[in-house]
This record gives sequence, structure tokens and C-alpha cells, in this order.
Amino acid sequence: MKKFFVIFLALTLLLGAGCSNQTEQPTAPAAETAAPTQAPTTAPAQTEPVETTTPAPQTVEGTIQGIHVPAILSFPQRGDIVQVAGYADEATATVTVGQAQGTLAKVLLSFEGDPAYESWNAYAKYNTGLYASYTLVGDPVETLKTNTVLEVLDDLDVSYLVKTGETLGYVEKAKASKWRIQSGGSSSGSSGGSSTGKDGGEISLAGFEGDVRPVLLADTVKTGAAQVRADGGRVVLKYFDRGDKVQLVLDTDAAPEIPGYALILEDGVFAYIPEGWVEKPGDEGFESWEGYAGSQCKLYDNFELAGESLGQLTGNKKITVVWKSGDVLLIESEKGVSYVAESSARTTPMSRNSGGSSGSGSSGGSGGSGGSGGGSWTPPKL
Repeated sequence: MKKFFVIFLALTLLLGAGCSNQTEQPTAPAAETAAPTQAPTTAPAQTEPVETTTPAPQTVEGTIQGIHVPAILSFPQRGDIVQVAGYADEATATVTVGQAQGTLAKVLLSFEGDPAYESWNAYAKYNTGLYASYTLVGDPVETLKTNTVLEVLDDLDVSYLVKTGETLGYVEKAKASKWRIQSGGSSSGSSGGSSTGKDGGEISLAGFEGDVRPVLLADTVKTGAAQVRADGGRVVLKYFDRGDKVQLVLDTDAAPEIPGYALILEDGVFAYIPEGWVEKPGDEGFESWEGYAGSQCKLYDNFELAGESLGQLTGNKKITVVWKSGDVLLIESEKGVSYVAESSARTTPMSRNSGGSSGSGSSGGSGGSGGSGGGSWTPPKL
């Protein structure tokens, strides 16, 4: 038994020694996963901006032959939207047109939130003209019959916007009566009253709903988008006077053509100027002539003879006509330079017995009311 135990111990020692002589196989370390890298991109080459410039249009120099001649940026019509930047004075607003600014009559502007005008019915007086523009310039498009019913849609200070039938137009405010014109009577004077042929009678105000809408509140300065209330407005870039030079554009494709106007380039901006009041190269020079003031020779500061006159020359006063366009003359007189209607100027003096030579504003009449004289007039009872 003891012998067997010794043999077992010897075998155990031999086996342990053999195992200790074996070498361990090295294991390869785990490969590290590298984060993906983005391939570098080449920055695009920096190029200088290419300046694209429109070639300047070909122009020639013209000479203004009027006074207070407007250079017009645009002709907004009723319903158009304009951008108001401010106000030049109490009567005009500053309006932005493209990259330029000009002035527009403030009465033409209506802003969101302004009270709506309440329409009312009026009656046309004798010989009432219906015009295409609120300024009542030029010939009327129609002469209305007495008592033609007018739906008054807006008050534009100098005129009413009216509708008669399906036609829209503008009439002088004094020509729109609040009451129907009675046969045998007259409705002279302002639109505030009419005569029925009887003095002292009661006048009914029933049915009159017209009120003048304030365009801008006195304590409010409104800017931004505004709607144009009437036709005939003009956004004016500036005004020229006699002798000023302008650059007339020869390229007909530079801007839309407008009949009666010449295109000019002023301070890099296109504008329109009445072509009858600018002398172009090659035009036959105007020869001034001496003349005389005729009957009703009223003076104006604008070539359209619009608005209040500057006064009136006494008949046979000497004048010098320095330019003519259509039926309007530019004259020099003792009262300075102004416009007059061609029909009110003469090449020869009036005879002493010709009527209307006093320049008083009435011709062949005393200006008194009609009817039998001598009776006292009783004011109407309101």
C-alpha cells in the first residue's frame, strides 16, 4: 500500500511539471474603430460681384418755356394704392414711386379706418359739365340737362364725384343743387341753396345727407398705404420754371409713352413733362409779340388755367406774349409772368364802346339779380 502511494505521488509531480512548461498563445488586441472622417472640401473660388448697369439712355437738352411746369412721376387713378411717406405741407403728401418721391394732393388720399362718405342725391343745374378729372380741367365729356339726378359719391373740395345712370364723373360743386330746380325759378349761387322763385319761403332740408368727410384728422399724421379717391391726380417730382434745362430722352423704349408728355431724365429718374412747354432742339423759335388784354383777361399760375386766378388785367393793358401752347399763352405784364387764355388777349386795343373792357369780371351786366326791381328781398326762412 505504501508502495502504491509513492508511485501515485511521483506521477502527479511529473504531470505538473509538464503543464508548467507549456507557453500561452498571445491574443491580438481588439482593433480600435476609428471615427469616420469627412473628406475635406475645397472652398469655391471667391469671385468679384459683376456689376450690371443699364446703359444710360440717349438724351438731348431741352429748355422749359413755362412757369411752374411739373415733372410727373406717375398718374394714379381712382382706386390705386400709393405709399405715403409724409407731408410736404398742409395740402400735399409725399408719395414714394419706385426709388423716387414726389408730391400728391392730400385731398385724394383715403386711409384704412377713415369714415366712409355718405352718398346723397343732387340735381344738376343749368349747363352742368361732367368731367373726367376731379380738377375739372379741359372740356367736359358731357353737358348734363337741368335736374339730371346725380348720386354724389365723394367730396373732393373742388368738385364732387358723381354717378348719373351708369356713368361716373366729376362736377363743379356749385353746379349740384340739393333741391330740384323749379320751372320758372333758378338755383343760382352755391350748392347750399336754391331759389323757387318766391322769396321768404321755407326750404326743406329733408333728404340731404351729404357731409364733407375729413381727409386727415388735425391731430393725426397718417402714413403708409392709402387709396386714391379720384381720377386726375399726379405725383410731381419737381417743378421747373422758364429757362430751366431738362434732359429729353430719345429712347422710346425707356418708359411707356404718354400722349402730350415728353419723357425726361432728372437726377437719374424718369419723369414726364408737358411737351407743349418745353423747347426741343430743332424747334422753330417762338417770336414774342406785343398785345393787349381783352375782356376777362384772367391770370393764372398754371398752364391748365385751373383753380383760383391770380387776378385780372384791365382791358387794353399792354402785354407781351412770350410763348404759346394750344389755346394758352404765357405773357409778361405789369403783374409779372403768368398764363392767360388765348381768347382773352388781343393784337389790337379794344374800342371805347366795346363791352367788358373794364376788367371787372362781368361783361354787359350789372351783376344784380333778375326780376322786377325796386322791391325788397326777404331772406329765406331755414
